[in-house]
Amino acid sequence: MKKIIISLLSVAIILGGCAKVTEEKLPCTGVKPTTPIVAGPVVVPQGGSTIVYANADPGVTLVWTRPDNTTYTGPALSVEYYSGSSSIYGSYSVKAVTTNCESDPATFQVTSYLTVPCNAGNYDQLTSTAYGSDYFYNDPYFWSSTLSGYNCQRYSNTSNTTGLPIYVYIQNTSGSIYTPSQLDLDSTGTFSSGACYISYGDYHSVSGKIYLTSNSIDITMALCSARFKSTSGQYITVTGGLSAEH
Repeated sequence: MKKIIISLLSVAIILGGCAKVTEEKLPCTGVKPTTPIVAGPVVVPQGGSTIVYANADPGVTLVWTRPDNTTYTGPALSVEYYSGSSSIYGSYSVKAVTTNCESDPATFQVTSYLTVPCNAGNYDQLTSTAYGSDYFYNDPYFWSSTLSGYNCQRYSNTSNTTGLPIYVYIQNTSGSIYTPSQLDLDSTGTFSSGACYISYGDYHSVSGKIYLTSNSIDITMALCSARFKSTSGQYITVTGGLSAEH
């Protein structure tokens, strides 16, 4: 009788051990995906919204985790501020998942504040190797326009020391420009949603970012060694800022 009891007890232990193994996460049996890359921090002003994209391996599924530990599965994450939604601010993560494996998570911050990563100096003044220190006098508004088939907000300032006009196009179909925010600079050849294009004299924007902040009166647009190219193929960098009335 004792032997039978021991045998049954052993079976129970073995079965319990098997059940525990099936509850554990299975090890990766294939190629581990590369950790996604998110440009950050992501800035969402109160009342604004943005869509966060991640560079990841082809064919993977992206799983996003918000500061409240809720998750979302999809190619991009929408982050939107609404009344009482201060919990959108904080630390996020995203990982790439395949059938058998998942990547290490990439973390990024969503904040309502934007820090310009350079001393842009006096707003309404740009400094470049092509035009030196160029001061702009007037303070125009943005208005609706189009560029490369996209609706955008256009800013035009033609009153400056060099006499060369500057045009700023910000792709935005909503008719408003959210501040604070940062946008990628690009050329008209690839101007698309979420990008900004600047034409300055004989040069046009190629790469870098434009940083938008505001006070009670003006929207300020800062550049930090942004890269521009002329029609003849010469490159320059531009640092400084412009302003526009709300």
